[in-house]
Amino acid sequence: MKKIKAGIIGAGSIGNHLANSCRQLDWDVIVFDKDKNSLDRFRNTIYPSRYGKFDPQIKLVDVNFLQDYQNEFDVLLIGTPPSSHLNLLKDAINLNPKLIMVEKPFVPPNLTILKEARQIIDDSSIPIYCGYNHRLSYVARVFLEHLEVLPSNSKRKVVVNWLESWDGILKAHPWLNGPEDSYLGYSNQGGGALFEHSHGIDLGVLTKMLNRKCKEGILSSIVRFHDGKVFPESYDEKVSINFQFEDGDEVNVTQDVVTLPAVKTVNFYNEKFDAAMKFGIENMDSIEIVNKENSNRSLSLKFNKYRPSDFDLEIREINRILKGEGQKFFATAREALLISFLSYVAFMSSVAKKKMKFNCENLTYEEIS
Repeated sequence: MKKIKAGIIGAGSIGNHLANSCRQLDWDVIVFDKDKNSLDRFRNTIYPSRYGKFDPQIKLVDVNFLQDYQNEFDVLLIGTPPSSHLNLLKDAINLNPKLIMVEKPFVPPNLTILKEARQIIDDSSIPIYCGYNHRLSYVARVFLEHLEVLPSNSKRKVVVNWLESWDGILKAHPWLNGPEDSYLGYSNQGGGALFEHSHGIDLGVLTKMLNRKCKEGILSSIVRFHDGKVFPESYDEKVSINFQFEDGDEVNVTQDVVTLPAVKTVNFYNEKFDAAMKFGIENMDSIEIVNKENSNRSLSLKFNKYRPSDFDLEIREINRILKGEGQKFFATAREALLISFLSYVAFMSSVAKKKMKFNCENLTYEEIS
């Protein structure tokens, strides 16, 4: 049987994780990067330090040769800084793979780029996904599958805290002296709490949207920038957002890059269920679901947690899609663009100190009194 062939654009920390996850399934892997130092660091430092030794089955290639691989890849994975995603997505589509995945955030906070990306996605026949991998975790699947049974007209409130210091990210990137050495330290490039930690908004909106669609809503936000600066001069270190949707649902999300130890929780409130999901507490994920109608159907579970599994789950989900087995909860490109759009509007709300009315379908917004 022919092996699946994956191309990975980006030889940084995520590129290493993705390459290892692909090799776990015995895929052929080629990693591309524009920086020879990054390719050398992949081979000599990052991969062997994480996985014991470098895998010689992984090919490392200068990204300038990417277009030489027309029609060769089953899968193309983009794991580079957000500001590069749009152009690399165009390149990836031109290579005609069976599937493309872009790591989160899908694009930086720029409305022109957002709308161009949407047009590219709509015009492409290639399935395109985004690496919001906490959706795919075992704990999230159980959480979401239990809440899926709710009637589509049931009112919901979701409260998300996604609070985590930069420390973990910087330890995974020891060649950086601090966030200012990469896109992480600049909100306009897709760094900062709002975009880099947008798993929080993603899980909040996903939980609210189960079995229902919602076109419009109103949001207000408070964004605190590092060193008291403002967008886009630095990075946002904490953000709080309140979403009021047209159907009466409410979502509250707080994200930061300063809290240690991390707090990553999703709480759901409804007339039928109260549910809580926690990530990464003492290397465990956990879920508590209280069934208000039947206490015998309440649920309490814990799941072992380790970082590489986040990417294993992405690649295994892609493998299922390629086999025609379908997918569940994997973020589509359109869903990921919605998260980037809502994050952008949150910036605009904070800057203007105004509530914003947003349209999820048209990706438009306006100030309201």
